Amino acid sequence: MTLTRLHASENRRIVVSIVDNDPPPTLGVSDASVVEGNSGTKPVTVTVALSSPSDNTVTVSYSTRNQEAIAPQDYTFKQGQLTFQPGEVAKTVTLDVAGDLVDEVDEHFLLALANPVNAFVGDVSGVVTLVDDDDTGVCAGPDVVFNGGAEMPLVGSQIPGWTMVGDNRWKLCQPNLQFEGLSCVQIAPVPGSELVQDVDVAALVAAFGPGGADLSFEGWYNGSASNGPFLASTTKTSFA
Repeated sequence: MTLTRLHASENRRIVVSIVDNDPPPTLGVSDASVVEGNSGTKPVTVTVALSSPSDNTVTVSYSTRNQEAIAPQDYTFKQGQLTFQPGEVAKTVTLDVAGDLVDEVDEHFLLALANPVNAFVGDVSGVVTLVDDDDTGVCAGPDVVFNGGAEMPLVGSQIPGWTMVGDNRWKLCQPNLQFEGLSCVQIAPVPGSELVQDVDVAALVAAFGPGGADLSFEGWYNGSASNGPFLASTTKTSFA
């Protein structure tokens, strides 16, 4: 800025105004994750930050939003407003997640921003991941099927635990086929060919306790490496 033709003999007051034409800073939200635990609640912290300091006071509203995780059973709903004084660039929001003993997939919810003043919202929401820690690595119920996924290799032409009906031309799948288990079996296309196994439901009866129950047993197979699975058969039985 240059001022010219100023003379000390002239008793004048000159006012110079500087116009701020810098764009407002941008607000963003960090992602966060927490292992949910087995009981009670556990805190997880999310950071809301400005892209650069501001000479103005910045405010923004926030609230949690359900995704797979649902309030209040998975986390505690929270909403409020953050205020950044001039020069401040970061604020944190502490959220509470609920522990449980349910073996489930990891779940998520959002912390969303809205209604900014003296700033833009760049990253509208941050993702909070609830990491499940209840995987036991074993089936929750009793195992009633022997060699259910056909993980065991053929013994001669026989599949351990299963009886072949209608045809005995069973063989191992090619290694590049992606089926369940460490290996799988396939049969020549002969109509009426079956794999049969008697299932002892005594363990299930013991697990259910007194009373009645209906059980549905479904058998599935893959027709090829790309177009399965298909429902092969369904058997339903009841016991008291």
